Amino acid sequence: MSDRVTFVDLEKSLRVGCRAWLPRVRGLRHTCAALLIAQGAHPKEVQERLGHSTIRLTFDRYAHLLPSLDERLRDALKPRTKPL
Repeated sequence: MSDRVTFVDLEKSLRVGCRAWLPRVRGLRHTCAALLIAQGAHPKEVQERLGHSTIRLTFDRYAHLLPSLDERLRDALKPRTKPL
């Protein structure tokens, strides 16, 4: 088990006495996921950080933030030479 605190741990501890804070924690959770994805984190890393039980859950919630496959393929196929 990791010493790292996940958002799931934080939410569980807040549920006991601070229900008013939960929407803000969820907002931070989504912000964290968006920032990780924007920085190029692998979806599996995002899943583990957020404490999702499956990668599918992560994709269902955050797939719209991932670069499209078409963009990645197009960028990969661009010529690597400079125009004359």
